[in-house]
This record gives sequence, C-alpha cells and structure tokens, in this order.
Amino acid sequence: LVQIIINTTHLEKSCKYLEEFITNITNVLPETVHTTKLYGTTTFKDARHAAEEEIYTNLNQKIDQFLQLADYDWMTGDLGSKASDYLVDLIAFLRSTFAVFTHLPGKVAQTACMSACKHLATSLMQLLLEAEVRQLTLGALQQFNLDVRECERKTVNHLFICFTCLLTSAGKKF
Repeated sequence: LVQIIINTTHLEKSCKYLEEFITNITNVLPETVHTTKLYGTTTFKDARHAAEEEIYTNLNQKIDQFLQLADYDWMTGDLGSKASDYLVDLIAFLRSTFAVFTHLPGKVAQTACMSACKHLATSLMQLLLEAEVRQLTLGALQQFNLDVRECERKTVNHLFICFTCLLTSAGKKF
C-alpha cells in the first residue's frame, strides 16, 4: 500500500508532463482536451486516497488483532512488574510499521500514526470499561497501568522520532 501511494503520487505529478508531450506531438492545445487531463489526474488521486484509507483501516484491524490477545485477570492479587507480552509485541509491530511510513507523504504518515495511537488508546480504555469488568483489584490496575505507561513511553517516543525524520526529509511537507 505504501508503494501504491508513492507510485500514484508520482504518476499524478507526471500527468502534466504527459499532457505537454501530447500537446507537442499533436499540436492540440491542452485547453481543448481538459477532460482527459482531469480524468488522468483524478484517477491517480482516487487510487492514492483508496490506498491511504486501506492503510488506516488495516492498521486499526491489526491493532484489534493484538488487543484480542489481551487477557487481563481483573481479580488478580499479583502486582505486575512488566508490560504484557501482547502489548510489547504490538508496540514492536507499530514501531516497524511507523518506520515504513517515513516513505509516505508527510500528511499521510502523520494521519496514520496519530490514527493508530488514538485507536490504541480508545481500545485500551474500552478494555477497562467493558460490561464484564465489575470489579478490579490493585494488581489488575497495576498491570493495566504498566501497559499504558509502556504505550506512552515507547509509542510516543517513536512517534517523535518518526515526525522528526519526516520534517527533516527533503521534499516532505505537512
């Protein structure tokens, strides 16, 4: 999907050069064939937007798959000492995915990263607010807190690094 976005962006930008080339060999002014120009540009733009939406949707679905592995024992007496394994794996997945996003146009990468983090935060909150959760022990809250802190520490730090890379990349604008 990332490659499709990159390719369609370049193809969309190249439409004006193709139009100039056709004008030169046919001696037909571009104003008389404007529908072709609009159709070509719009086709690539629509394909790019569809790929962007797929990225957002697939990323949220993947987050949901990881969250299905969450198995909190809300009545545990044990005080946890480290983040849950499912969450460590999820953060590793997000870090590698966000690294690929540095090849996307800035706004797309920013939206994808922020959308994923928002979805993760909302989903974690929903875990805590599920109807089946009627009681919580201090141990369960401790484990949940460790997981949230791990998200804050690892994901936010990596987002900052990603955005810094995006801002300093040549030709990338927000």
